[in-house]
Amino acid sequence: MGGPPGGAWGQPPQGYGPPMGANPYGAPMAGPGMMPAVQGSMGLGFLAGFLGGCIGLILVLIIAKGPETKRGAGIGFAVALVLGVILNVAMRH
Repeated sequence: MGGPPGGAWGQPPQGYGPPMGANPYGAPMAGPGMMPAVQGSMGLGFLAGFLGGCIGLILVLIIAKGPETKRGAGIGFAVALVLGVILNVAMRH
């Protein structure tokens, strides 16, 4: 006689969902827990550093988990700082 069609309890032989260890969201996997790696957003970090200045940069460095967000905040802060120095020098001459 044999078991039910499709494996035990009517499941398809390959099972449901993605293979074990695969990420259904397409993000890179990180660590032994196999959770998707947090990448962050370069654009949002840039805006926080550029518009928020020191406070924005510090908050992003403390709160953000993604390295791209932190990198963007640093770049945004540096651009704002350089732009401020250039505009300050240009206004004095």
